[in-house]
Order: sequence, then C-alpha cells, then structure tokens
Amino acid sequence: MKVDLQKASDAELVAYQLHENDWFVRRARRILAERGGNAEVHTGLKKILSENPDTSRKLRALWALHVTGGLDQALLLGLLSQDAEFVRAWAVQLAAEDGKLPGNIAGLAAGDESPVVRRFLASALGRLSPEDRGNSLLTLASRKEDANDPNIPQLLWYAAEPLVGADTGFAAELLTGSEIPMLNRNIA
Repeated sequence: MKVDLQKASDAELVAYQLHENDWFVRRARRILAERGGNAEVHTGLKKILSENPDTSRKLRALWALHVTGGLDQALLLGLLSQDAEFVRAWAVQLAAEDGKLPGNIAGLAAGDESPVVRRFLASALGRLSPEDRGNSLLTLASRKEDANDPNIPQLLWYAAEPLVGADTGFAAELLTGSEIPMLNRNIA
C-alpha cells in the first residue's frame, strides 16, 4: 500500500502521531511543521497530550505542538503536573529552548522528585543568561540525592562556572548550600 502523507489532511497528520510506525509519525510531524500550525492541528494535538495514556504518544503530541507553534507558557507549566516524568522533563526542555525559562517553571522543575526532570533543568540552565541561573542552581545544588547522579553534578558545574568566576558572593552562597561534592570541589 502506497501512502503519500503530503496529500493527507491536517487532521490525518495529527492522527499519524498515534501510528505504531515511527517513520510515519516523524514524517507527519515534519509536514505539519512545514504547513505551520492552526487551531485544528493544535486542538487535536492537545487532545492527544491530555487524554492519551501512553507517554510516547504524549511526547509525540508535545513535539508536534512545539514545531507547529502550539506551545505557550501556560500549557508548559500545566505539563509539570503530569504523572509522566519524561513529559515534565520535555516541558522544561522546550520552555528553555529560546534561552529563557520562566521562574515558575524553573522553580517547579527544581523541586521535582524525578532526577530526569532535574537533569533536564540542569542541562537547560547552561542555555540561560548567567543572571537567570542563580536560584535554580542553588535549589538543584541542595539536592543531596543528586550527588552521585552520573550527569547532574557536571551539568550544574557547567551552569555555575561563569557565575563562580564573576561573583564570589554567589560562589560562597552556592558552596555553602551545595550538597554536591563534585560541585563543591570545583567551586573551591
């Protein structure tokens, strides 16, 4: 059976986000991105995101909303209360994509119980301007449970390094509150 997704309607392309074959999913998402978003597309994708029980389908809808311009701060903030940790993590990732991360999103992510969400936030901090990193760095550095994580301590150091060199007061505050030995050694 030959399928030409270019001839598919927007609604059909949205439905392809649920397809079992990931090739169809990615191709449909690319075509939706090329066409640009519209209310019908965004409504269909938001329905998948909110109602589908499968995390992978939720992520597909989230990524399609992103490439079609259907995400806003309110939606991303709402996703931080989802049960699926990867949906919460990707909400942080996509919220920080433009180099800005609203404080309410950063604050919720820093307090998240999932190391996956905190890892995504720690990674996102490096894309923010140095003055927008401080509070999240302080919160993440105080999470003792991340001391032996294979990634979070290094990501925190990458985000902290320019601040530590430029502001000894912040460096002292971070060192005092940090529960991450590797970060403490690097600050010192």
